[in-house]
Amino acid sequence: MADVQVQNREAFDLISQTSNKLGGLDTVIIERAMEIYSEVQEKKLNRRGDTLQTLVGASVMIAAQESSKPRTLAEISKCFVPQVPRSIIHNVAAYLKKKLNIGRKFLDTKALAIRYCMDYALDAKAQDAVVAMVDKLDTQITLHHSVTSAIPVLINIVSKVAGREVAMQELAKYSGLPFSRLVCRINMKCRLDLRQIEVHCRVLLSARIIRFTEFTDAK
Repeated sequence: MADVQVQNREAFDLISQTSNKLGGLDTVIIERAMEIYSEVQEKKLNRRGDTLQTLVGASVMIAAQESSKPRTLAEISKCFVPQVPRSIIHNVAAYLKKKLNIGRKFLDTKALAIRYCMDYALDAKAQDAVVAMVDKLDTQITLHHSVTSAIPVLINIVSKVAGREVAMQELAKYSGLPFSRLVCRINMKCRLDLRQIEVHCRVLLSARIIRFTEFTDAK
């Protein structure tokens, strides 16, 4: 019993530290992350090789997603020393969602897309285009079906059209998913025609550039 209390205290301290490194998470996210971690320990779900860092990272990721204030794998991964690979956090989070039956919650895909845009320093016009594209995808995707396979592809297309392409290989590394899986899953799960998306994206960016030019000329 004492060992469990010590583990929970260490987990809470690490969750608090992670929150601080992420710029301060809402109290409800911190409490939910601790609740997830405690449930994992209570049900003895931690597998061989799962460390405190990977379980805390996955718990924080899920809690943030549930609160509609998602954080990217890259952001969470950087909170730990040594840095925990994004793919491991992604896999542990997917495992916990399944075991804890929390896959029916909804993820704010637009908020997650904006986090990606900020990490890659895409300007406001490009961010608007990405959000519009996410809207076109019919936004709310259940956590059970990973949205990380759709947003990186949109970031790639928008950045390419905007003239500062972020390579798909880099986005695959960033999202923690294999390159081939990204391309396959966006076609199979979302049934997207990538050529149509690129055309639509060019229209969006052109419209925003025109409006922006008119606004600056008017000034």
